Amino acid sequence: MTSSLAPALAQLAQIAANDSIKVSQAFSSWCSSNGFDTTTCGTITTAIIRSPGGNLARRPGMLCTLAGKCPTGCKIPLTNANGTIISRELLDMCTDSGTVSGIFVPRPVPTGSTCLADSDCTASGAWCDLGAAATQVCKCAAGLDVCNIVGQCNPNRCPLYASITSQNTDLAGCSQSSDCSAGFECQLTPYQTYNCTYTTQSGSILAPRNHSGYCVEAAPSLQSAKLDDNAASIMVALSVAASGFTTTCSAIFSDKTVAKLGSSAICSVDPYQLDSRNMSILLQVMLLVLHTWR
Repeated sequence: MTSSLAPALAQLAQIAANDSIKVSQAFSSWCSSNGFDTTTCGTITTAIIRSPGGNLARRPGMLCTLAGKCPTGCKIPLTNANGTIISRELLDMCTDSGTVSGIFVPRPVPTGSTCLADSDCTASGAWCDLGAAATQVCKCAAGLDVCNIVGQCNPNRCPLYASITSQNTDLAGCSQSSDCSAGFECQLTPYQTYNCTYTTQSGSILAPRNHSGYCVEAAPSLQSAKLDDNAASIMVALSVAASGFTTTCSAIFSDKTVAKLGSSAICSVDPYQLDSRNMSILLQVMLLVLHTWR
């Protein structure tokens, strides 16, 4: 059996061949104007839209089959530039001509540095990087696209150790508190970080680095204290910034310290001051004076 549908679709497939929407629109118009029923045209148009890059529209053998005009084993007429039939070839649902002598659409997965798995990489130590460099590559099987994520063979294995080297940013190594940022101190507990380096000569090397300890947030403490000129309050410098608050000093200091300040001493940090590391202690003696003036 022969069919004149495949040659016509082969020409149609050249229209915006990489845009599935435009190709489907062109096919829909062609399909309805050539006497095909609405259901058939709609089904094939939808299939074209869903195919990567409109690949289905570049496979006239598959379109002819979907339209019910090219059963398996039929021969497709090949025409010259004048439209004269010069030969007939077996149907193929994956080629650009719709026949066995055509070119597969798309072409097979390229070789070389591309890969689907680590086993595809022949260079020593190389692995299949399916990260940012990966692309989707499709091949045709029975007229339909079978797609895979294709990566690049990468000789640098350092990205594989990201989960190990990422801990370097979690805790900074140190041997003394001066190695740490402001507000942090060195906790002297043995700690190990890892660095990965890559060179074409040596390959990827994951090397440990030992530290005496690691930086942790410093515990809040009192840095200094100064009694004001009238002995009514004490200005205390804190090691870290504090949120604004006002409370009895017994909520902060030990009983021994409160006994010296006075049980009614008030501690506060003004939330509107420029430096919230300053805490004011209003002494009991000042509170007694204020009470007397009332």
